Amino acid sequence: MEWKKFNKDYFISNGKEEIRSVLLMDENGNIKRHRISTIWNLQKPKFTRSSAIGRLLKDKENKIGAVIIGKNGGYLKIGKISSFPTHIFVSLSGLSKKAKKTLFKDIKMELFSDGNQIFGKEII
Repeated sequence: MEWKKFNKDYFISNGKEEIRSVLLMDENGNIKRHRISTIWNLQKPKFTRSSAIGRLLKDKENKIGAVIIGKNGGYLKIGKISSFPTHIFVSLSGLSKKAKKTLFKDIKMELFSDGNQIFGKEII
């Protein structure tokens, strides 16, 4: 698996997968599935047919999670959440089975639990 520099602390994979929903933990600790899409107009933040893009993300300690990015530099509309980020970081347990299958295709890793969340560690 080839990794590109995402910022000074993280590396991002080449593989991409469309993401339409994601599991996120709310402020009470409950895990809920939220619909997700890419929006471009912040004045009218409505769900669009444009999905978001998911990619694997690795930190300096080789801990692997996922990053969800808006298509073509767009913003993310996530459920009823009122903020519109350009990307979010999620654990591997927040992705769908289809997304995991596509993203894990070219990488050997072992999975481990960190509380309620699942992350991976690359086997070199």
